[in-house]
Amino acid sequence: MKSAVTPLTKLHDLLNADMQALNKNLLTHLKSDVALVSNVAEHLVKAGGKRIRPMLTLASQRLFGKLHKDSLYLGTAVELIHTATLLHDDVVDESDLRRGLETANVIWGNTMSVLAGDFLFSRAFQSMVAADTKGVMKVLADALALIAEGEVLQLSQSHQIDLSHDMYLTIATRKTATLFEAACTVGGMVGGASFEQLQLLSDFGRNLGLAFQITDDIFDYFPSEHYGKKPGEDFFEGKITLPIIIALKTLADTKWLKSLFAADAVRTEEDFKRVCTLFTAGGVFDACVDEAFSYARQARDAITLLPPSPIRDVMEQLPNYVVARATEPCMTTSVEDVA
Repeated sequence: MKSAVTPLTKLHDLLNADMQALNKNLLTHLKSDVALVSNVAEHLVKAGGKRIRPMLTLASQRLFGKLHKDSLYLGTAVELIHTATLLHDDVVDESDLRRGLETANVIWGNTMSVLAGDFLFSRAFQSMVAADTKGVMKVLADALALIAEGEVLQLSQSHQIDLSHDMYLTIATRKTATLFEAACTVGGMVGGASFEQLQLLSDFGRNLGLAFQITDDIFDYFPSEHYGKKPGEDFFEGKITLPIIIALKTLADTKWLKSLFAADAVRTEEDFKRVCTLFTAGGVFDACVDEAFSYARQARDAITLLPPSPIRDVMEQLPNYVVARATEPCMTTSVEDVA
């Protein structure tokens, strides 16, 4: 069956030659004289993924001209940073599956996974150094610091049933949206964007990243054939995400829900099914979807102020797609109504 044409596939088609060059550069950066290091790194990189973050780097640069080699170096760095954080995340979360495959920590153990993640971070910095566009090193280095802080914040707030909405957004911004923002910003810097245009690209990336993270959190509790995440991962790990925060504010009886997220609580499949039912009936999903689309709108509003082009037009469609591709099956409001 022919794959659906989506904004993401359209963007990939527009950047096809650039993405092929980036993937070639990425594989070069995975090579090591220590074969085991390369094996672990390549396991996750070759497992798939849409390369959305480096694609945003290339797209943001292409808004302002022809392909520049620095955008390949920086897109590679962005993907290496992302992949390294996934390796570390799987160790912290004790995950056993990633993109449908066994995680590196299951195959090679936690120590090897952490060290392979460190190797990828080092390769990312080597790729950054190869780019000689002024200021990009600071943008990506600052982003990496924020991502690390977000990981620590999330870990420190685990099982905190009173986690505030503001703290949730702080964690989501640092863990996820920061890299989206940096990916777009450095692309624009290579392309020669003005200060005002860089601000618009930063706003686009940050809000797209928040829409992306909120959608990911929604679908822990509502499976979709269009979305690759296995439902229930956050629930069984006891993570407090936006659906839980909204449920505690809006549902009438939250005592049982609170008890499920105590540090020593045992969460069962039946508990998970009951929570999903409550969230659907209580309007929790719709509230989360509304919030995801609010960030999608902000991202779209920012990108539409940049000069029109085929790439910009597809980037304009991307924020709503990020949310709608997964949330449409569970929405009581149509995509058009919230667009």
